[in-house]
Amino acid sequence: MSGNLSADAAVRQGRLCACEARVPNAIGYSAAMASENDDSSAEFDRLARRYLDLWQSQLSGLAADQGLTEQIARLFAAANAQVASAIQAAQAQPHAAKPPSGPATAAAASGDGPDDLGELRKRVAALEARIAELETKLGGG
Repeated sequence: MSGNLSADAAVRQGRLCACEARVPNAIGYSAAMASENDDSSAEFDRLARRYLDLWQSQLSGLAADQGLTEQIARLFAAANAQVASAIQAAQAQPHAAKPPSGPATAAAASGDGPDDLGELRKRVAALEARIAELETKLGGG
């Protein structure tokens, strides 16, 4: 027989692997768990079938409730929207986190740009006019 035995066959034959034999207090298979114990195996099968039948009847009852079905559908729709939003954010994040290539962009000019230059010209012209007026009053002009 080859070295690859099922767990219950290994228990029945007393052939556990060496790694299990060295571990103290290891939880292993017992002979009661082996499939050859037909009397308890039939009881486990009956219990498993009863469990699945109960679940099936419970789910059938829930599916028959129209209000609950609609509420669950709304819950899944909201969850789908949240998951889709999270996926989009996760996909966009690496692109947004990438540093820009090349030199840094120059800062915007302070003030109002070209309007500041026009204002400066008006003030200089007003000062020139005022100086010219003062010079004529003083007779130096």
